Amino acid sequence: MSGGKGAVRPRSGQRNSFAFRLADWLTAAVICVLAAALLLFVIYTPVSITSSGVSDFYPGDIVFASRLGKHLWGFARGDDAVVRSEEGTRTVRHVRRVIALSGEKVTVSGGSVYIGNSLLDESAYADSFDPALSMSFTVPEGSMLLLPDQRAGMTERDVTSCISPLSDIVGEVRFTAFPPSRLRFYS
Repeated sequence: MSGGKGAVRPRSGQRNSFAFRLADWLTAAVICVLAAALLLFVIYTPVSITSSGVSDFYPGDIVFASRLGKHLWGFARGDDAVVRSEEGTRTVRHVRRVIALSGEKVTVSGGSVYIGNSLLDESAYADSFDPALSMSFTVPEGSMLLLPDQRAGMTERDVTSCISPLSDIVGEVRFTAFPPSRLRFYS
């Protein structure tokens, strides 16, 4: 019955079959690596925490910040954001907490922060300012006020230096990836 019209023949010989399987595996591996690179370095950006001003993060943590989130849904007060700043000749990235959005009036008085005329309750995570510090300003359009949680020694100049243009804000922290014992996702 071999060689007849109805006989089923393999598409390729034994050697070619292995080569096709290997090519399929390599193609799948390359696609996975490219998808992971797209996800982890284009949509998200890794940030190694060298010193943290936000109580949720510690030096040595590696977090990923969403680059697209700032364009798609923006920021909300209390979000943890990565901001880029110039320190001498190098660019560094800090994690800071979103306090006030563009156009909002900020008042620091009696150790507390007021947005408009409303007290901002940050008692769960932030230190109070020095009670003697008293200042008021409006966040410029196209900027946000991003403060560290440790505020006890901050001066008026320190606070105003935390006003960041949106172009310097890398994104919102979405998850902690390292160390594995602190793996955590943020909503």
